[in-house]
Amino acid sequence: MDARTRALKRFAAGPLQGVGLVAYFVALPILIVTRWRSATGNGHPLVLRTLLVVLALFWVAFLINVVRAIRHRDGRTDSGVAWLAGALMSVLPFLGSHHAPAVTTTAPHASSTATLQSTAPGLGVLLMTKRRRDTLRTDGSDDLALADVDLSPLHAVHHFLNGATAGVAIVPDDVFALPTLDEDDPVVVLSMSEQPGSTTVAFARPGATLPLPSPLSANQLRQQLVGLPDVRIVFADDEHGLLRALATRGRRTTVVFTGDPQSIDDELRALCVCVSADAVTPPPVVALSMLRSVPQVLGIAQPFVPSLRRRCVEMIAYLSVHHEPVSGERLRTRVLVNADVDASKATLANTATAVRRSLGSDDEGTRLHPVSGAGLYELHGVDCDIRRFHTLIARARRSQGDAALDAIAAALQLIQSEPLAGVTKGYEWFFLEGHLAALQRDGEWAALALAQAATDYGDFDTAFWALRQGITLDPGNDVLRDALYATPRLREFGRDGASRAQHEPISARGAVSMSWALARFGH
Repeated sequence: MDARTRALKRFAAGPLQGVGLVAYFVALPILIVTRWRSATGNGHPLVLRTLLVVLALFWVAFLINVVRAIRHRDGRTDSGVAWLAGALMSVLPFLGSHHAPAVTTTAPHASSTATLQSTAPGLGVLLMTKRRRDTLRTDGSDDLALADVDLSPLHAVHHFLNGATAGVAIVPDDVFALPTLDEDDPVVVLSMSEQPGSTTVAFARPGATLPLPSPLSANQLRQQLVGLPDVRIVFADDEHGLLRALATRGRRTTVVFTGDPQSIDDELRALCVCVSADAVTPPPVVALSMLRSVPQVLGIAQPFVPSLRRRCVEMIAYLSVHHEPVSGERLRTRVLVNADVDASKATLANTATAVRRSLGSDDEGTRLHPVSGAGLYELHGVDCDIRRFHTLIARARRSQGDAALDAIAAALQLIQSEPLAGVTKGYEWFFLEGHLAALQRDGEWAALALAQAATDYGDFDTAFWALRQGITLDPGNDVLRDALYATPRLREFGRDGASRAQHEPISARGAVSMSWALARFGH
């Protein structure tokens, strides 16, 4: 009894509904046409025709569902639409050409490689399709044309590249005959050239450097690199972006670092795929200089509008220091505010337009991105000396020996004068959000560390210079001032330099203890 009930339900859900839908499909247009012509004689012609338009929309929606069912070709008959789609698919071949179709047979022992070569797309096409699909998924959209493409042969390519960390390989077309293993070993692949019967690719795994025969821009790498087997690629151009990408990456995510591999330490290089610095074309540099009395933006494409110049520079400074999307509301109430009066939306729009025009574009598009649907503003391609300062100090804290001292010296050399000493309007956020305090904290550590190491080596000029740079950032720092005045002077030494003052340490009270050799350091 239960089996017969289920059979009746399947019949009612499939063929019976399908026949009803056919009748609906044929009868509804006839009804719409006839009633539309006679609507003029009706007492309410507008209402009647509105109902007819709604019925026509229902008919179009039904037609779209049938076309989708035919496109997916899943073979189900548990609904009337699916049964009708299957019936149409079975009838379509008889409505086409009247010539007898050619019948091909395959021997039972024929090689499957030839079949794969004749039916599957080439490796270059599959890699491009995989990259396009990853881009659409990242943007939150989808493409039905790419949804039907079978990318499982790329697992075989990943299996073919197993065993080497990086290199250039010639992948034959018959690689698709290999097992399509789904492994967790990520690899980044770049298609270099495609010839009949094979494709040349460059590949690298995390911890290795991707070999490139010719320079490519960072944007070209973003468009051409593919992660295998089912790996998403995240790109980072500097050390700050690399740390952020590594901290937020998912399980099947590989980070590609497009900056100079020598600018990061070995631990970071082991976690990402690097690209040779000689193979990456550097984009035009636009630099924001804030470690000076008046902030400046260097390398812009067009001069700022004179009436908006101060607001433009401050907006660029805020977006560069934060290095993340910022809401327009925050820019109006915290950055573009004037005399405790929030800027209007028109002022924000005009300032953003002026900034976008002056900064220009690079390979990734306009440096100031178009405002998002959520009202967020984001900047890229602008080098900020404050971010470089903190990055160098962080590298020095992780390093030892000459590498740490070089990083500290490079950071202190960025300081040109007391930050914002010549600014008369704006930039309250720089103090309220703690950016100045962070600068002074890192500057004190760097100045004391380099001064102690230089004093131990006997290079008192370098020690004096380091402390002066730290005081430039923080003029009211008593520790730096005491250490500066305790630095030995040249008049305290005899001809042989053996005076007692030469061996007296600076009075930093043990704030930083460093005993590195400065064999190759000099200011």
